[in-house]
Amino acid sequence: MGAAGGANTVPPSSLALESTLPSWWWRSRWECGGLREVAKMAKRLVLLLALVADLVLLVILCQPIAAPIVYEQTVKEEIAVVEQEQEVPEAHQDLKDAMAEYNLQLAQDQSGLDSVDSYEEPGLNLEDYGLEADDVVGYVEIPAMEVAIPLYLGASKSNMNNGAVVLGQTSMPIGGSSTNCVIAAHRGWNNMALFRDIEVLQEGDLVYLVNLWETLTYRVTKISIIWPDEVEAVTIQPGKDMVTLLTCHPYLTSKRRYLVYCQRVEEPEKQGVVPGQTVTTTRVVESKIQAEQERGLQIMSVVMCGVAGVFFVVGICGGRKKRGKHKVGG
Repeated sequence: MGAAGGANTVPPSSLALESTLPSWWWRSRWECGGLREVAKMAKRLVLLLALVADLVLLVILCQPIAAPIVYEQTVKEEIAVVEQEQEVPEAHQDLKDAMAEYNLQLAQDQSGLDSVDSYEEPGLNLEDYGLEADDVVGYVEIPAMEVAIPLYLGASKSNMNNGAVVLGQTSMPIGGSSTNCVIAAHRGWNNMALFRDIEVLQEGDLVYLVNLWETLTYRVTKISIIWPDEVEAVTIQPGKDMVTLLTCHPYLTSKRRYLVYCQRVEEPEKQGVVPGQTVTTTRVVESKIQAEQERGLQIMSVVMCGVAGVFFVVGICGGRKKRGKHKVGG
């Protein structure tokens, strides 16, 4: 009896092992399952971050491509506004009178033009005449450069980014004896030409200053390169009706300033920018080819980025599906 009882007796250590095995096993299963869920969440997070990064990169790469398209449409709208205003010559007559008075006073005393900081001043507050502060007051059209650029008062950063500007403490864009309307623009900005090709201009080329009331014609008479602080180079010349174009020089730098002096002429027929017109000036053609090449590279970068993003997503999703099949088959 004692022997039989001894044979059926389970050692205490075995009982302890049996009692602990189930809890250990379930705990392991739970921990493994939790780790797998964490791994899945991490992969989803990586995928999401990759998609967001790819989208951000696409937006960055698309911006230089889209900017000229948007700007071109904006230019058309601004020019249309000016042309509509010209259909009603008596519109904004109070503004025209104020500009004429401003030009008269400036011809007598231009001492306010004492530094480049003076350029930012608008001269007149357009809001006093029923307009917005950032409204266009016209546009400058240069057939030799194939550009027509909206014109704003004052060289603020916002105005410079939107088009050409009439520099503060220089004449308003309405012409007249003893006036010099100094018009400045970037040497290219956000893939937009602006005054990028200004060096193609030669003596004799025409420049059209289109304001809210009429179109004034000027002819290039002289070209000069100055230092930025040489403000005396853009002062009024007594008795002359002038427009001076100003931009940075050399191209892609801002060390100096490139000036194109123009004097008023009587031009019976306006020779405007013709869409699709072929300009024989070599530098303009080269500049356009360079711009097209740059845009082509940008488009290629966008396409490559998009394709890479698709392959990345497909690769991750494909890898997950394959692992799932192995688990089911195994």
